[in-house]
Amino acid sequence: MRLGVVGRSASGGAHMKETIMAKNTTKTTRTKKETVLRLLKRSQGASIAEIEKATGWQPHTVRSFLSATVGKKMGHKVTNDVNKSGVRRYRIEKEEA
Repeated sequence: MRLGVVGRSASGGAHMKETIMAKNTTKTTRTKKETVLRLLKRSQGASIAEIEKATGWQPHTVRSFLSATVGKKMGHKVTNDVNKSGVRRYRIEKEEA
């Protein structure tokens, strides 16, 4: 690991921030789109609340993303059903080969 200095002030570093950066970092972060798609591809799918928690989105944004982006733009068939506890779960149907 190497120590890097970020944001050094003109006063010689009085308000200097330090950060630790790994030399060979690999990108492990996912986009929110990738995160939602992974949740929807699970066998149990995902609820609006689970997607909200994973992305930080509000409920209307989640619903819009499911309808416009996943359904219309990406062409996936999004299905939903209500479980015994009354929670609606959304999932992408597996595409037949």
